[in-house]
Amino acid sequence: MDKNCIPYGSDVSGGRFKCQDCGHEMVMASASSLPPCPFYKEDTHPKKCWKNLTGRGDAPEDPYPGK
Repeated sequence: MDKNCIPYGSDVSGGRFKCQDCGHEMVMASASSLPPCPFYKEDTHPKKCWKNLTGRGDAPEDPYPGK
């Protein structure tokens, strides 16, 4: 489970997350899918992922949606 680059849309356990492209931070409740960064733009967000700062991060049941 990669806590440094959790893709948009991944199911996560609750915690605090930081956008790997712009540094925006947010808190998510348990059993939620990570949304895209609210400041997402195709040309400025090539990684399209979050870093897990607190909590357990990527949920083992669905670590990478659509894969």
